[in-house]
Amino acid sequence: MPARSSRAAYMTNALSEVTNPEEKRSIIGNTFMSVCDDVFVKLFLDPEKVLLAQGTLRPDLIESGSTYASKQADAIKTHHNDTAVVRQLRDRGRILEPLCDYHKDEVRELGICLGLP
Repeated sequence: MPARSSRAAYMTNALSEVTNPEEKRSIIGNTFMSVCDDVFVKLFLDPEKVLLAQGTLRPDLIESGSTYASKQADAIKTHHNDTAVVRQLRDRGRILEPLCDYHKDEVRELGICLGLP
């Protein structure tokens, strides 16, 4: 179902108030999830029954220090697709990440095998 939503003004204001890159990435990720929830409501969907597919790759999880990648990894930097909000949704089974075990070169190989440009 196609849907459009914009939080440009909100996100621009929130981002202009912080200089810390970690905080900025968190704002971007959390705003994305908030927009998703708003779109679900506009489409009369129950947010607790909607699954969100993301293109999360293994390096995203490793760099974010996610326990899904390693129990001993320290965070290098947060990714928009691995914020605290996303982790909560992932734990509740609402996030699908079919590529989360792959690195970029492996995803490229998969694309070639599937005949994708």
